[in-house]
Amino acid sequence: MIYTLAFKILGDKIDPLLPHLEDLRRTLKSAHIKINFKAYVSSMILLSILTSILCEPIAFVAIYEFLVRDILKAILMSIGLSITMGLTVFWTLYLYPTYVTGNRRRSIDSSMPYTVSYMAVLAMAQVSPADIFRSLAKINAPPEVSDEAREIVKDIELFGYDILSALEIAAERTPSTYFAEILRGIAAITRIGGDLKRYLLDEAKRFIGIRRTIIRKINSTLLSIAEIYIMASIVMPMLIVILSSIMAFLGGSIWGVSANLVILLITYIFIPIVFISFLIIVDAYMPED
Repeated sequence: MIYTLAFKILGDKIDPLLPHLEDLRRTLKSAHIKINFKAYVSSMILLSILTSILCEPIAFVAIYEFLVRDILKAILMSIGLSITMGLTVFWTLYLYPTYVTGNRRRSIDSSMPYTVSYMAVLAMAQVSPADIFRSLAKINAPPEVSDEAREIVKDIELFGYDILSALEIAAERTPSTYFAEILRGIAAITRIGGDLKRYLLDEAKRFIGIRRTIIRKINSTLLSIAEIYIMASIVMPMLIVILSSIMAFLGGSIWGVSANLVILLITYIFIPIVFISFLIIVDAYMPED
């Protein structure tokens, strides 16, 4: 595997870099990416270097054949492009755990009313906190919550932590602030011998209220996005195409560019880019459920 190979090649050489990437270590844990931190960083660097090396000759040939016929300029441009591609690979791999963590946080946050309600039902049946998380680990709905519960159970059964220590560790590890609040709350209630059932019922009601507020905000935001989308993908391209058609009929150009070329760029590049951009934006705002 690439991680093993990268670790063998670079594992001992990247130690000075690791203290500057501690945020990546925490993000890998929150994302539940089961890869050694040093191996992941090694793979980031190795893949970036390989991308730059492989990209340089390809970029040189393409630039020399299609852009400039000057060897020195082609070499300099290809080197710059290959370095850019290598940095792009590095930052993509660096940001990928953050992307996974964000998706996990959204999924956990959206399920909090149901998760806490389920835990409250178990608490009403006098189930212990440890057994509540054992049960939560088995239901697999949503998988992200079950993963968090399985990690708690593993800390208790495999590593020998008591329930309070396991909850504190899980609260530091989880990407969801809401879930961390619940874990710390359960630990505090258990420590002082309080009424866990009442606490979970109150928290379930609170999260239902929070969920309603979030959905109202999402609906308002999506309405605004829909209006902007209509303007950006329908009205504006239509106006530009009409004006370009008139300019093409008159034999003119737009900023020195052929009107026919402008129409082609709008149709096959601008509109698809706008569509994909708004699709990503809407996906970011939509709740998981």
